[in-house]
Amino acid sequence: MAHSDTDDALRVVSLAPSFTTILLDLDAVDLIVAADEHSQELILSDGVATVDMMHPEIEQLVSLNPDVIFVSELTLVDLSHLETFDIRVYQLPTPQQISDISVELLFIGEIVDRDTQAQALVTQFEQALTELQARVPDRDAPLTVYFEIMPAPHLFSFGQDVFLDELLKKAGLQNIFHDATGWFPVDAERVVDANPDIILTNVDFIPDAISDIMNRDGWQSVRAIENHRVYFVANNYTSRPTHHLTWALEMIIEAIYE
Repeated sequence: MAHSDTDDALRVVSLAPSFTTILLDLDAVDLIVAADEHSQELILSDGVATVDMMHPEIEQLVSLNPDVIFVSELTLVDLSHLETFDIRVYQLPTPQQISDISVELLFIGEIVDRDTQAQALVTQFEQALTELQARVPDRDAPLTVYFEIMPAPHLFSFGQDVFLDELLKKAGLQNIFHDATGWFPVDAERVVDANPDIILTNVDFIPDAISDIMNRDGWQSVRAIENHRVYFVANNYTSRPTHHLTWALEMIIEAIYE
């Protein structure tokens, strides 16, 4: 049976680092009784159980006696039947637009009774986006950009309906794959043919992602490589759709324009 309404604190399971980040910044870390393996690095307190994000065990979740479970699209197990144990399960879609991040933040704030903190974070987030955009210099045409999220030989990037595509626009950049939609594998020849002005990467699991791109066979004629305009952007700030996206935007603007 889930946590009683008469008890002092809600018991929350967070099954995505983005949810955990939001809960931490809402000053709700004390509510978290379990989190996915990728969230553990964010939580400094002891006693928070680790749950497999993609394949959580039902028995473990029930034994944790939570009131609320936040689930992303990366969780492959249907947890909706846990409501029979008086556990509220919220499967939140990955934000497609930056405005969706604000909506998600307010929703989580409402569920964990942190409405005021959530509204303050949203206000701060949206003001920071506006201030950062004001630092982007005016140009007759935007610089073109390729954003690499998986290195060779399995290149991966994105087009429209991905929050990062909108982030690039706010940085005054034109995604070379703006005519495509969603996340997808990339043919290296398409990047070379597009000849982007800028290349960004958030790949952090190889020794030197920038050198890997700079020295890639067949890419030496690409403008970004000829002009040494290949930049790394922190993975945590770009792979997790949260209000910390402003830090990624600032890193991009500083690297390219300042």
